[in-house]
Amino acid sequence: MSQKSPAELVKLRELLLSKKWPLAKPGFISKYDFYLKLVVLEDLATKKVLNVSCGFDRLANHLPEFCEFDNLDIFNKNRRYEPNSYDIIFIYDVIDHYQFVDGIHILNMCKRLLAPEGRIYMRCHPWTSRHATHLTHALNKAFIHLIFTDQELKTIDPELVNVPSLKTLTPILTYNSLITQHGLKIVKRNNITETVEDFFWRGVIYDRIMTNNKFTKQPDFPMSLQYVDYILAKQ
Repeated sequence: MSQKSPAELVKLRELLLSKKWPLAKPGFISKYDFYLKLVVLEDLATKKVLNVSCGFDRLANHLPEFCEFDNLDIFNKNRRYEPNSYDIIFIYDVIDHYQFVDGIHILNMCKRLLAPEGRIYMRCHPWTSRHATHLTHALNKAFIHLIFTDQELKTIDPELVNVPSLKTLTPILTYNSLITQHGLKIVKRNNITETVEDFFWRGVIYDRIMTNNKFTKQPDFPMSLQYVDYILAKQ
């Protein structure tokens, strides 16, 4: 990675904090209600449901409107769950926040708990998306994790700390491999995309995206990919 000048960082910081820099999220959308009502093709009230979470989980706050459910926090090693017992398992924005081997562990665990005819609903949040690593909790600006280093972000605002994420430049290939090599099949996949503004394809911002992340060509599709929704079943 080439050395960045202090003057360059000052100018980028001014641009970042201006209205010219596109937002990561245009406004609050209850994406959890949307997900449960439109993505999930099940009558949850009649199913035995498990929600897999990693600490704080907003989806769990909305599930009670639809069904009773058990919650499996992957940080809690004490509780035991019955194998082959859950009709529906949710893995919402979990896989991307762990190293690859942990993703394997999570899917293996869910496969073991899933009933023979059950379904896993998994939402993936690619590292290349405009709001990955959840920096938007501190600053609602697009793609800053791809443009600034961790140290630069701290100098801009100490609250700008990336959530550890699976850094893959080819998210769909990575997810598909992770799923199929561990005894699960893809019933359905939906790519949720959003056009990347020309703002990110110019000058020093474009140079930083390419250099910092070692892209070999302009990443139009990876950066347009915001979420990937899967419905999975046992093979």
